[in-house]
Amino acid sequence: MLPSGPMHARAPRQRPHLSTWLLLTGLAFSAPAHAAQPLSAEEQDQLDSALRDRSGPMKVRLQAALILSRSGGPEAVPALVDALDDPDFPVRAAACMALGNVGDARAADALLHRLNDPQDFVRDEATEGVQHLVQRGYGRAVEDAARRADPEARAKAVAIGATLGESQGTKLLAQGIADPDLSVRNAAAQALAGWPPPESQRFLMAQLASPDPKVRAAAARLCGEKHVSQAVPVLMQMLVSTSESSEVVDASRNALLDLSDQLDLPHLQEKAHHGGRVEREQALAVLASIRNEGIYDLLVATLDDPDVELRGAAALDLGVFGDPRAAQKISVLAGRPENESIQRTLEASLKLLQR
Repeated sequence: MLPSGPMHARAPRQRPHLSTWLLLTGLAFSAPAHAAQPLSAEEQDQLDSALRDRSGPMKVRLQAALILSRSGGPEAVPALVDALDDPDFPVRAAACMALGNVGDARAADALLHRLNDPQDFVRDEATEGVQHLVQRGYGRAVEDAARRADPEARAKAVAIGATLGESQGTKLLAQGIADPDLSVRNAAAQALAGWPPPESQRFLMAQLASPDPKVRAAAARLCGEKHVSQAVPVLMQMLVSTSESSEVVDASRNALLDLSDQLDLPHLQEKAHHGGRVEREQALAVLASIRNEGIYDLLVATLDDPDVELRGAAALDLGVFGDPRAAQKISVLAGRPENESIQRTLEASLKLLQR
């Protein structure tokens, strides 16, 4: 089972390493003297042929995979990828080990697929192979492969990212928190819970600035769930940003509700009454999001503000606040020609109130 926290050294195995197991079972035998040296083209062809010939003894294929694990280069990757479908699990495990040692982007899809292998040794070697790919600079290939993999493999890839820690595993973990499958998102949240709080908070704060809006929304939700108080200023900005997606805005609103005990309510109320337009808009939005007592009357009063944009913002906040008493007042506003520029906002608020 993969550990959930970041690792600065590889976690100890619960089972013996493949090479130890092979020795114990008598399947491993001495490689030729040249095995640690670069292979000639002729030797590479012979090993590829031996690895692909499933009509012969399993030990021959296993020996070929073990030699390629020590001396193989990029030319060995196609045959090793084919060997991941070998009917004998020692060959599959050795091929996983070899692909990790060789290091090549073409191995990412096949190794991720083998994370679901029925045999423990194959899963272990596939896990280390994926770790090696990321560590050797092929993280992008692993991330792309994870998007194509099934949910079970994606969840395991997320866990691998968590074991690699902040320096190398954050992109896989970020991908996981925004995954469309709930089981993968849960695996990512569980893996993140194993990180020390300073590291997990740094990770979430960094993801609030991700170029992917789905990752920003996922990070906002987790900041609320994990009570990351330092995220409050960023969440407040995201809440009123005109460039944010509705998903990010909704996630920011819910996160601020979770973090309501971290808000300076007197300061927000002062800004809502007497701040500049931008300050008032942000304060009103935050207070409406957390269902602050007394904000309803101020929002209704703001519907008569001379600033048309502030009127629209207050109307939308009333929709979020959810008090149906505001519907009549907003309907009246929607019928006035001076509010034509915020007509869509008023309609959106009415739809929210109708829910």
